[in-house]
Amino acid sequence: MKLSRKIKVILTAGIISISAIGVIGCTNDASSVPAKQEQKNKDDSQKDKKDDVESSATKKDKKANKKIIFYTYDINTEKLTMHEKKVKKLTAKAVVDALIESNILPKGTEVNKARIEEKDGIKSMYIDVNEKFVNPNQGSTAEMLQLQCFTNSLIKSFGLNNIKLSVQGGGYSSGHIQLQENETLEFK
Repeated sequence: MKLSRKIKVILTAGIISISAIGVIGCTNDASSVPAKQEQKNKDDSQKDKKDDVESSATKKDKKANKKIIFYTYDINTEKLTMHEKKVKKLTAKAVVDALIESNILPKGTEVNKARIEEKDGIKSMYIDVNEKFVNPNQGSTAEMLQLQCFTNSLIKSFGLNNIKLSVQGGGYSSGHIQLQENETLEFK
C-alpha cells in the first residue's frame, strides 16, 4: 500500500503533536502529584474535625442571626409599621442604623452611649445620641412620630419598659418637643 508523501507528512506531524501533548500532560501531572497528595492529606486530616467545625459554625450562625425590631411611620396616616431585620449583634447602634436606612432618623445620627439598667423589675435603657438626632426642619407631627419610632424600636428590640434619651449629654429639646430631665419615653 502506497501512501502519498503528503499523507505521510500529515500523519507524522499528527503523531508528533499527540506525543508532545502526552509528554507535556504527563509532565504537568507528575509535578502536581505531590501537591494533589498534600491537598488530599489536608482534606483527610480535616475530615475528622468536620462535625465539630459544622456544629461550631451552626452555633456561630445562630448567634449571628439576632433580630432587631424597628418602626417606620406614614406621615399621612400617622401610623407606625413594625419591621424586622437580622443583625450580627443586637446593639442600640444596629437599631439606630436601621432607622437611618429607613429615613426615620437623620443621616449622621450616632449613639454616644447606651446602657440598660433594671431596677425594681423595670428595665430601662439610658441612651445618649449626637446632635444630628434632632432634626429642626420637620413639623411637630413628624418629630413626634420620629421619637415614637425610635422609642418603640429600642423597647421592642431589647425588651425594655422605657428609655431615657439625652442628646450630647443634655436633655432633648427641639422647636416642638422638650423632654424634662427625668422624663422617660414609653411604647405606644
